[in-house]
Amino acid sequence: MDGTASPNIHTIVKAQIVFLLSTLTEENFERNQVEIRSLSEQHGIDTYLHFIRRLIVHSQSRLTSTASPAAFDASSALTFRLLVQETQRLARDPFLADRFRDGIDRGDGDTFRNFDFVKFADRVGLRPLERLILASSIVAAPTRRELLAQATTVIRVDFENAVLALCQHPSFDHADLNPNQVAKLLSNLLAEPPPDSPILDPTQRQALIIAAQAKYGSEIVSPILQRILPSLSLPPNTSVVQALVQLGPEITSDADVVRSLLLRFGINENNPPTDTQVVDLVTSLARLASEGTLLPDVGAVVRALSSFNGNLNWAAAIQAFDIPDRQGVDTATLKLLIAILMNTPRDEQRHAVTGFWSLWSNTQYQLRLLDALLSLPADTFNFVNLPGRKIVTVEDVAGASPTIKSLAANVQGHTWNSLDLFEVLVQAADSKSNEVTNLVREMLDKAVKISAELVHMGLLQVPQASWNDIRLEYTQRLLAMFLAGHPNHQLVFMRIWQIEPAYLTNAFRDFYDESNLNITRILDVAQDLKILDALLEVRPFKFALDVAALASRREYLNLDKWLADNVTAHGADFLHSVIAFLELKMDSEKTVRVSDPPVEPRTMQLSPQTIAIFLRVLRNSSGIMHENDVDYCLEVRNACLQIHPRLMNLVPGSDAEPGFTVVTYSAEIETEVDGIYKQMYDEQITIDDVIKLLQRNKASANPRDHEIFSCMLHFLFDEYKFFQSYYPHRELAMTGYLFGSLIQYQLVDFIPLGIAIRYVLDALNCPPDSNLFKFGIQALSRFESRLSEWQPLCQALLKIPHLLEARPDLAISIQPVPMAEPPPIFTTIQPDRLDGEPEKPPEEVSDKILFIVNNLAPSNFESKLAEMKGHFQEQYSRWFANYLVDQRVSIEPNNHQLYLRFLDALDVQSLFRFILHETLVKSALLLNSEKTQQLGSERAILKNVGSWL
Repeated sequence: MDGTASPNIHTIVKAQIVFLLSTLTEENFERNQVEIRSLSEQHGIDTYLHFIRRLIVHSQSRLTSTASPAAFDASSALTFRLLVQETQRLARDPFLADRFRDGIDRGDGDTFRNFDFVKFADRVGLRPLERLILASSIVAAPTRRELLAQATTVIRVDFENAVLALCQHPSFDHADLNPNQVAKLLSNLLAEPPPDSPILDPTQRQALIIAAQAKYGSEIVSPILQRILPSLSLPPNTSVVQALVQLGPEITSDADVVRSLLLRFGINENNPPTDTQVVDLVTSLARLASEGTLLPDVGAVVRALSSFNGNLNWAAAIQAFDIPDRQGVDTATLKLLIAILMNTPRDEQRHAVTGFWSLWSNTQYQLRLLDALLSLPADTFNFVNLPGRKIVTVEDVAGASPTIKSLAANVQGHTWNSLDLFEVLVQAADSKSNEVTNLVREMLDKAVKISAELVHMGLLQVPQASWNDIRLEYTQRLLAMFLAGHPNHQLVFMRIWQIEPAYLTNAFRDFYDESNLNITRILDVAQDLKILDALLEVRPFKFALDVAALASRREYLNLDKWLADNVTAHGADFLHSVIAFLELKMDSEKTVRVSDPPVEPRTMQLSPQTIAIFLRVLRNSSGIMHENDVDYCLEVRNACLQIHPRLMNLVPGSDAEPGFTVVTYSAEIETEVDGIYKQMYDEQITIDDVIKLLQRNKASANPRDHEIFSCMLHFLFDEYKFFQSYYPHRELAMTGYLFGSLIQYQLVDFIPLGIAIRYVLDALNCPPDSNLFKFGIQALSRFESRLSEWQPLCQALLKIPHLLEARPDLAISIQPVPMAEPPPIFTTIQPDRLDGEPEKPPEEVSDKILFIVNNLAPSNFESKLAEMKGHFQEQYSRWFANYLVDQRVSIEPNNHQLYLRFLDALDVQSLFRFILHETLVKSALLLNSEKTQQLGSERAILKNVGSWL
């Protein structure tokens, strides 16, 4: 039909509805009901509103009367039944409930102007949820004030039971509200009333939403809330924190829901939250937490705030906890902190955790918070899950051994694996407050028990230049722990090597200085880390030499080559260090041998093979030693021979220089020698028999006899180290007698003789009740008749008070006699003695003469000869002869012919005589010098002088 006919149609339809209502019977009730609904649905809302109003009007007697239902006629009863059923239908659908509201609110006449909604709901028998649905529709739109008040009363009275019914399955007889209907109900109650005049109080609001979530699930209700909350009705001046707290943690667990609530407060993409707003929000939450208030889901709040455009300063939010005078840490505050820390987006430039990484005004509270966070189980909170600098990761040791990578994997996930954390602890350790520094110590002590390796590596990596007392104390203590062999030492030392190699090498050197015996542990670590080469560069040389010696013994290093390279690089200074190193080692071993009771070695002992390598290098480099070190080297060499006599070749007639090889014997020879001594100690043969055997073997031409002789001497020298601690008195006396006899009967000579005498002298310097002193007395008595041959020995003996007490007669027999020059070994060359001192020319003349000789060459021979004749005078001949032979001829064999030609051309007769004299003096001096026997450089000079002669 066209629009002009519509009013007539509506009039007809309304008349039909009235007719159908007036003709209701039991038989046609359902048919008429269906037809009325059909007419209403087909012809618009006004038709339906007419229908519902007619029902109310026709049922007015039933609605207002207090009479029993039996008092009413059948027609009234049927009309009322239809009203009840229709009202229930409307009350079970929040969308249809609007029809009821409109029908009542816009109805004419006293029935509607004075409509009593509460009595109506009672008379039609509405259940609480049905009442709530109808009332929610009334409050959701502008209505008459009286009706609104009645609906509000119904909501207040029936809310609790209505919410319980909402949770039931089903909520009504055979049906539930569908999601759209729930959304409409929630919107009616939460968002449709005026923004500042909420119908529900906070508790009701929370209960309604939780009931809906429980019934329909968050996946359905959350999108509904996201549509509703931007328009949420709240009392005036309600803050965002209050609104969040009122909703509670369950409802606010969805960040999108929280975001929609923030829209209600004007926070959106175009107006993102400011840092000040966030700090204020966190400050309020912190205050509420300390008061025991149940907080919203802070994690979701953080995520929601971070979802808007804008780079928030979450660090400032954490620093909002820097509250003066606050001390204790409560669980609620801790949970609040964790939620903020764990939900700040990782890509935020100013992540929340960075708020902890600078000192607060209330540093003590800052540390207590950190301590509490660090004490939580890893599945509750872990700093390693937050952005920041890590102390160690598996990637840091990617090139390391599987063991080290496994150790790194074990600690990289630990909450203490935060370099930022250690940096703030080091800063706090500088505090002037004892409470703060004590708290730092408490935290570090806990950390050491949990992961000492992270503490050590963390303290070392802190970039702060200054090292306060606490940092020094803990790093030194932990270093000692790891050097002592902590299970995770490999990871720690490798990481330290990566971070600060100098620290590790200095630590090794200090550890070595504490006890030289620590060199074994140091080398173990160095070998694990493959840093032996770097360790060998550590100074002083003494440390590097000990490392090299042990590394050579373990076959990690070619000691010969390493020593040679260092001689080339460092020259005489390095050689001096080698000599001093050997002296230290020998002194230590000597102390161990002579001590009673026994003492532990102070250094790692060198093997004879290693000593031989050192001595060979010294021997081959003697030409570049400092002048004072030549004699020093010989003294130390002799000390080495005394401690390790197998470095001497004792075969009769051997000209092998001692110290360069270690003498060994076949098992057959050693067995035979051992048998000889066994017979002696068992008194099957006498000591004199053994001496005679030694004399025969020495004089023999049979090489095997020489080997037996040499082996017997070595056995005897080797036993010296056992005299102090292990020798019984009888065997000690026998050995002393035999030892002294070696010297008495000249069975040893040259260097071995000197070593044997040193053994005796060292023994005599021991306490008078010691084994070694007794040995020394016994040995000395055997060669006492020869003491006059060695005046230095006599002088040394006279300086031993307890020796003179034990042998007062000895003092008389060895009183010093006027010192005489020892007879030279080689007497063939005996230059004449010259009286007086040679006359030396004035300095300017001597400088010119020396310059001439210095620059003399075949090419300038004539000019230099002329210059020489102009300056040289015959009275300078003796001085010049000494210079030419000692400083030129001795070391310049290639210039011998040039110098002879020069002397011939000078033609000064006295000069020839003095040249010959100085040559003979130099020859005799070299032939009778022990250095010539020991040093190749001295022998080369002797050869040059002989060639010149």
